Amino acid sequence: MKAFSLLLLATPLAIYGLQPTFKSFFQSSLPPTRWQTMMTSSHVTNLDSVKSCSSLCVASSASLNCDAFAWKKGTCHVGNMLFANQTSVTGAAMNEYKLYIGKDLLKTKFRKMSQVPSTLWTSGVTVSLADTLSGDDCASKCYLDHDSTCLFYTYEALTNLCHIGDLAKKDSATSITPVSPAQDLYLRIGYASHKGKPNFKIMRITY
Repeated sequence: MKAFSLLLLATPLAIYGLQPTFKSFFQSSLPPTRWQTMMTSSHVTNLDSVKSCSSLCVASSASLNCDAFAWKKGTCHVGNMLFANQTSVTGAAMNEYKLYIGKDLLKTKFRKMSQVPSTLWTSGVTVSLADTLSGDDCASKCYLDHDSTCLFYTYEALTNLCHIGDLAKKDSATSITPVSPAQDLYLRIGYASHKGKPNFKIMRITY
């Protein structure tokens, strides 16, 4: 990988016929402990912008299956968020990195249910995460950091809250009060209840 990185550094990205595709990535607020082992330990320096780092990820996708990158002050690490097969990136300034994930990574993992009344899902919330940057960021927290409880998620843009849970779970003690009376819910494909049984009834909700 190190030799590959050095080659990319010395070779203009233009020869790959690629243009920066920064818009195909979203910024994620996943903690470094969750993505450090997904990135290559070798890196490219002197990149002038985060967009250049995204182009590097695209350019290395064929050999690395790159779907994410971490960028800090011109330093770029690329990797794959579904396979922890790299040497962990370490350092005292890990929190200075910004993580970006390809939008296509999670696009097929959830199914949208539009404007579901809050009475049907609030008691199923298992965790609410503050400081969530976007709906895509919420999806990344659900699928990549709360996998064992991630059976649905919904994002409240007004409060930057990401709610994650299981529609089959009914716990009034953890029920929340959302800002809106109805929210778009995203069900995990192959949705199953917290007991591990398929919950087809929930998936056929009409309202």
